Amino acid sequence: MTNEISEYEAYINARSRLLDLLKTLCDKDIIYFNIAWEIKDDAYRDASIMLNLEKLKLSPEQRAGIVKLIEMLKLIPSTAVNVANEPEIQVGAMRHPSWSSLRTYAPDLIRLLSAENKHTL
Repeated sequence: MTNEISEYEAYINARSRLLDLLKTLCDKDIIYFNIAWEIKDDAYRDASIMLNLEKLKLSPEQRAGIVKLIEMLKLIPSTAVNVANEPEIQVGAMRHPSWSSLRTYAPDLIRLLSAENKHTL
């Protein structure tokens, strides 16, 4: 029982963080330091957690949506995330063309992951 609770909590935490990151992607006025690197790294980590929890039963659509996100994150070049920690440069990094498809996809994935899921744990 303890493992199920901890996996469920891991899922809830990863899902919550991932939804916050996706909402950040939708923000046209991103002004945070290290945001490009953080979004790519954290979204990849949280999406991977959600896919790899043994007891988690994602719907096929949710699983496919997360897999698509991971594939999109892999396409972002390091030059679009590994930049100086200065506001103007960070904002410029988030305007790199590789983020465009993620910004377009983010609202759909937010809806998909926010939907009630009868299959979850």
